[in-house]
Amino acid sequence: MLWGIPDGLFQMKTIIQGIWERGQTLRRQHDMVVQAAQLDTVRRLPWILATAMAALLIGALANWNHPGALAPAPFTGISVASWINLAMFGWLLIVGVLLRWIDFARRGALPVLLLATSCLLFACVRSVVDQWGSASVTMFSLGCMFVGTLILIRPAHSVALYLGSYAVFYVALGYTQINPVVLQVNRAQGFGAMILALLMAVVLWRKHTVATLLQRQLEASNEELRRQQLELEILSQRDALTGLFNRREFTRLANLELQSTSRHESHTALIMADLDLFKHVNDTYGHPFGDEVIQFMANTLSNGVRATDVVARMGGEEFAVLLPKTSLAAAILLAEKLRALVQQTPVNTEVWQSIQVTTSFGVACIEQGQSGSLASLLKATDLALYAAKNGGRNRVESSLGSLDGQPVHRIAARKLGR
Repeated sequence: MLWGIPDGLFQMKTIIQGIWERGQTLRRQHDMVVQAAQLDTVRRLPWILATAMAALLIGALANWNHPGALAPAPFTGISVASWINLAMFGWLLIVGVLLRWIDFARRGALPVLLLATSCLLFACVRSVVDQWGSASVTMFSLGCMFVGTLILIRPAHSVALYLGSYAVFYVALGYTQINPVVLQVNRAQGFGAMILALLMAVVLWRKHTVATLLQRQLEASNEELRRQQLELEILSQRDALTGLFNRREFTRLANLELQSTSRHESHTALIMADLDLFKHVNDTYGHPFGDEVIQFMANTLSNGVRATDVVARMGGEEFAVLLPKTSLAAAILLAEKLRALVQQTPVNTEVWQSIQVTTSFGVACIEQGQSGSLASLLKATDLALYAAKNGGRNRVESSLGSLDGQPVHRIAARKLGR
């Protein structure tokens, strides 16, 4: 006994709670797939309607000369079953026309339920009328199976639909079948067909639900995999802190550009930039502020060059800017503009206000008609940057000379606009 509750009642309460929670889970799943089920049913409707209409015409012709030997006097000599088939044929024809002009999938479950209800009512009426002749309930059984296997209906609706149709069948059958033994047998057969069709409908809905949810889960997993692959690709090409190209991707892009330069005989310049006294910045203001300075430098370089230029973080506080179709003189002017922009723009944070940083620049160029490798271009630019550092920092230096395997390390001092 727990808190005055008998163990049996406690176990029953636990079981009922588990059943309730399971039911709520199934309801949520059904809500998630109901629109997909409607779309699936609508996609199948054309050939479902075509098959049903062909069967109705064949049935009408087959029963045309068999009006029913036990039909009441008002219906004597009339092929009632055939006329019912033709009426159903006309109704399905109307549904087919509406299907072409109306978006059934956006109308909710009502169109699907209306079609299923009309099919079951037709099966009921046909079986009731058949009691005047063959005394069979084959049409009711076929109608139940037709709806249960071809039209997807959520279980709660299926239970109400099948029970309601059987109630109509049960009551109406008593008006046309006067033999009590046959009446009892036909009602039992109809009940069995209804239960079997209901079970099939529930099983098919559950199968569709599981398949749809698994498909969505697979699509979500594939989308997540594609997103992760894209992130990995970006991480393999970009610097995590600044979003600029990393050294490896810069090397690849620069080599491609130099190959293009060799074919078209155009200028290609390279700027190397290095923040001055960056270790002092980290030691004085902390590494978080140092990261902000790195990001500030990356934004300054990215915003200060053309879209066709390649900006990369080569490591630490060192940056590179590859300038296609740019002469040495133009590259020097751009480097000076960037140098002045960095010097004149304070770096602001929540803790430290208006802190100014400076940058040294080295510039080198493969002139039109020259040949040179990326390694030689990088080496010449590094030498110019080294000269800028030794020359007092916050300046631009350029390396002049041949880059075709025998670089000349003659540095031209530049400190423009100072």
